[in-house]
Amino acid sequence: DILFVIAHGAASARSAAANLLFFYWPMLNPLGVDRQSSHFSFNARKPIICQTERCMEKKNIASKVCVNAILSMHGHDSPPPLYMCTDCYKSSPKEIQQYCRNILLPVAEIDLHCQNKSCISDNKSAYAVCYSIECCQTNFNQAISLCRQCHERRHIDSNHVYQETILDIWRLPPDAQNHLVEAIISLLKEADNPEERRIYDTINEDRKSLLVETIEQITSLNTVQNPIVYSTFDVDASRKRLSRYGVYLLVGLIEPTSYGPPEIFGRLLSMLFQWFDSSVYLPDDEIGNTLGKLKTQHIIPWSKAVVKEHYELVVSILLPHPMDFAKVGGVW
Repeated sequence: DILFVIAHGAASARSAAANLLFFYWPMLNPLGVDRQSSHFSFNARKPIICQTERCMEKKNIASKVCVNAILSMHGHDSPPPLYMCTDCYKSSPKEIQQYCRNILLPVAEIDLHCQNKSCISDNKSAYAVCYSIECCQTNFNQAISLCRQCHERRHIDSNHVYQETILDIWRLPPDAQNHLVEAIISLLKEADNPEERRIYDTINEDRKSLLVETIEQITSLNTVQNPIVYSTFDVDASRKRLSRYGVYLLVGLIEPTSYGPPEIFGRLLSMLFQWFDSSVYLPDDEIGNTLGKLKTQHIIPWSKAVVKEHYELVVSILLPHPMDFAKVGGVW
């Protein structure tokens, strides 16, 4: 569903969906450190507070819930069920304890490494996140990240609720693969501003240098004094910043030496080259530095490996009259 929204949703929905995707699947981000978004704020749900009378003022976080309607009555204005913290649960009668169940607490950030305390795997990178209370009990009743070895050992013939990361785009079912491809293309298109490019292409080199300097000055101007100019620039910068998620998905899910359908791979490569062209001229600010590092550290090495392995496909995309599947973004 998230991939479908990114692929076909409105701009505002695409931004929210992309951030939710990388919040719940941070393993999709090859950088690992770029986990904060400055153009979308997402806060985890607030934990439930203990509702017992002796604990009302302490505001302890509830970890248990009593599912018996009669035993969980706790006031005329507070209907069942009854939520209680660990201390209140331990001090409650056994007749109440037998009807208590663990509850899953909200998590502010999904861990990128295995949280199983007895993990013996050499590769501790998170592969799956389990939301079943049987696994979460060992992680303070919060969703637990597991490496591939721990995940496979724990969840053989189990009915746990978990989500695995995506490792290879070519191994996905056709419908999921199609949504992911279109999501990547949709994100990469965020960097393209046709009107900006049309104006830029009509001016000479001296004025281009002056324009870049002017844009850099605009970013440092006060938003109150220049609300319209700054707002327009901020929207465009936010779109370019959002486009980096498409790069994360492309580089993280496709090995340069892998072989997939030429129509799909060529379509993605064509859009990546268009993204690279759209982000050539960037001001020396936060977004410019972010995309610049992304190119030098990830895109260029990845592209060189792709050219070496898929030379004929790359050449066919760069021809003046490419194949129909490569006509995506830009003038197409």
